[in-house]
Amino acid sequence: MALSTLLLLSLLLILLSFSTLSESTPQLLGKYAKKPNKLQFKYETKYFTQQLDHFSFSDVGSFSQRFLINKESWVGAKRKGPIFMYCGNEGDIEWFATNSGFIWEIASPFGALLLFPEHRYYGESMPYGSKDQAYKNHSTLSYLTAEQAIADYAVLLRDLKRNLSAEASPVVLFGGSYGGMLAAWMKLKYPHMAIGALASSAPVLQFDDIVPYGTFYDIVSNDFRRESTSCFNTIKESWNALAFEGQNANSLSQLSKKFHLCKELKSTTPLSDWLSSAYSYLAMVDYPYPSDFLMTLPGHPIREVCRRIDNAADGSAVLDRIFDGVSVYYNYTGDVKCFDLDDDPHGMGGWQWQACTEMVMPMSSNPDTSMFPPWKFNYTYEQERCRTSYGVVPRGRWITTEFGGHDYKRTWSRGASNIIFSNGLLDPWSGGSVLQNISETIVALVTKEGAHHLDLRSSTPNDPDWLTQQRGSEVRLIQGWIDDYNREKSSAFRDMHREMRQIALNFMSQPRLKSIFLKEAENHTLLVLNSWKENCSFSAQDELRKFTFNLMAKQTLSLNPEDEDIEPLRNKYNTFLKGVVSTPLNLPETAYRRALKSRSKILKLIERKMSERLETMKKDGQDSLNDDDLLGWVMKLTNLTTEQILDLILSLLFAGHETSSISISLAIFFLQDSPAVLQQLREEHLSISRAKQESNEKMLNWKDYKKMEFTQCVITETLRLGNITRFLHRKAIKDVQYKGYDIPKGWQVLPVVSAAHLDPAYFDKPSDFNPWRWQQNGSNQRGTPNSTTNLVPFGGWPRLCPGMELAKLEMAIFIRHLVLNFTWEFTDKDEAMANPYVEFTKGLPIKVRRITSGI
Repeated sequence: MALSTLLLLSLLLILLSFSTLSESTPQLLGKYAKKPNKLQFKYETKYFTQQLDHFSFSDVGSFSQRFLINKESWVGAKRKGPIFMYCGNEGDIEWFATNSGFIWEIASPFGALLLFPEHRYYGESMPYGSKDQAYKNHSTLSYLTAEQAIADYAVLLRDLKRNLSAEASPVVLFGGSYGGMLAAWMKLKYPHMAIGALASSAPVLQFDDIVPYGTFYDIVSNDFRRESTSCFNTIKESWNALAFEGQNANSLSQLSKKFHLCKELKSTTPLSDWLSSAYSYLAMVDYPYPSDFLMTLPGHPIREVCRRIDNAADGSAVLDRIFDGVSVYYNYTGDVKCFDLDDDPHGMGGWQWQACTEMVMPMSSNPDTSMFPPWKFNYTYEQERCRTSYGVVPRGRWITTEFGGHDYKRTWSRGASNIIFSNGLLDPWSGGSVLQNISETIVALVTKEGAHHLDLRSSTPNDPDWLTQQRGSEVRLIQGWIDDYNREKSSAFRDMHREMRQIALNFMSQPRLKSIFLKEAENHTLLVLNSWKENCSFSAQDELRKFTFNLMAKQTLSLNPEDEDIEPLRNKYNTFLKGVVSTPLNLPETAYRRALKSRSKILKLIERKMSERLETMKKDGQDSLNDDDLLGWVMKLTNLTTEQILDLILSLLFAGHETSSISISLAIFFLQDSPAVLQQLREEHLSISRAKQESNEKMLNWKDYKKMEFTQCVITETLRLGNITRFLHRKAIKDVQYKGYDIPKGWQVLPVVSAAHLDPAYFDKPSDFNPWRWQQNGSNQRGTPNSTTNLVPFGGWPRLCPGMELAKLEMAIFIRHLVLNFTWEFTDKDEAMANPYVEFTKGLPIKVRRITSGI
């Protein structure tokens, strides 16, 4: 009898654990999230009258749609200023606008108008006059669909463009989560309305059987398991404990007190939903720094949850540990006195209707891989649940019928373009999104440590490199879309420049930096440094020019320092450089005339190298053409003409040679008078060397490079104070008004970037060489938390120099070996002059002494 009772009790617990989650599909955003703070960005609130039904000619009424608009950065319709539109999600539009700081930040560089339309049936955009009437029954809710919402956006956008006379302005769509799904779907359904879409954390494949049903909860579980196996196991055990303690009214009362609930529980189901929601939302917002998107949370919140669960006092009950853990999500500030399980601060109740009609996302929990109670998706159960709740039956396959999903790679690659699917693999919704490139224009940007549309949030000084790079990739792609849109009205020169820029970006991409440039930069650094003799005065500037020139000659033409062509080429190039900045007088014996002759000889050498490779290709076939250097790359992989190839290589030799060498010269100049900086640099690189010695490695790898954090601060400060490029060349392609001044079309404009770099309004003590100002915990700027806002040594976002990362790599590698192996002193007083480019008047003469003490 005792055994039978035990078996019955075990069966009861299993059955109860199966029913702990009442909703098979979690909400995309937090039902229990805190109320939004006042919007920190400026905007106008406006309203637009929308048809309630866009797909019928019956007059069923209209409603007032709220939208937010900001035109402060817009360059106007005449200049075809772009329109950036965020597709509103399932909630108050102000919440999404305030948590999409990325869009606000890039508005100014792009000269864009910002538009945030609110989704029908959410926020203030309620049909029938009120939420109570709109949500009254299935008849009034029947117009709450994704199709109707996207049609709202299209109609509003068309009317707005007409009223602003901005029909020619390109539109870029943005959205995160459900909003990202809407952005992608709108680009698919209304390709004529927008030139591209950034769909962040958009689970457009979470339908039918496109992805395994257990994907979502497996990802949540893995996020917890990677922090702590014991934490994972405690949560997994808690469902049985919860079911056991909730068997009668008295136990439910005790649970209500234990979890500080505002109302007495009548069953464990609401509490189970509350807990499972917390775990899911924690996985979604497992950001690397503190945030207040859904709730006020610390950085790496899952880590903190597991720390509290694991570090509870010995003997603590499982549910006491669980309460301590989920309090990180629901009450990290400690301000909440009791928890209301029915709370809905963002007005997202309409999502349950959408989940019961067309947004049917099948999910299940596998007991072998998930920390959640086991259950299998049951479509019959979903039908009954929705029939009971709303009097409707879900259309489980409607979304894939309307927007596609099955065989999406083939269909979208043929019929769609210009969509970015960005995802972080910590986000459980990433499992239902696009994680691989579909075509050249439908791309996936995936980050291993990213979470729910983290890329759309405002930038912070604590942003990791991978997040900054992801946003940079998004900006470059958006700029490419806009460039493509304007191509028909662009000159042939601008078209060629864009193509060459893209080639340069590809050639100097991060994979090539890792696999090729890092090794070559170190080899060429050592080659130069090993040639230095102690106590002999020499020009550091000339030596650094030799280093950077040899490196770029190797990467562009596969020329080695010992090749017979290298020395004549470098001499001709130095002559060419002097003529570039001279008075353009084409007279005998002038620097300009000598530069023209040298340029001609340089181009002949490059053309000779081209001819040699073409002969090899004719003899041995296309595959024999080596694409390891830039010349082979463009000959094999592009359709550039010979003239374009010559100009491209000549330009990159200049860009990758002259500015980098001067930058390192300036670093040597500044470091000599900054012993504390020099000491910290040496300590950083000694630490790297010790680690490599322990692993029996000699040459640097990418992980070593990423450890050079203080070195990067030194580089950044050198670029700021040194101002290698003091101004930029720009041309007004249309009439421009700037701070009360009219700049006519065709005028040349020279923005002086050094004015910003040396402005005390932006930098404390701007004339001081202070690399510590760039450390994350430093406070170096006035009026902005973003340390890169007023720093533009490589041009401005989105027109960044393609060789930016290569330049920093060259500088870091050379500085490392210099400070580890040498001390130096100036043998003559020298100073850097801009004429117009920065150069040391005496070549920066130094003497060096080799450091003999090792690690």
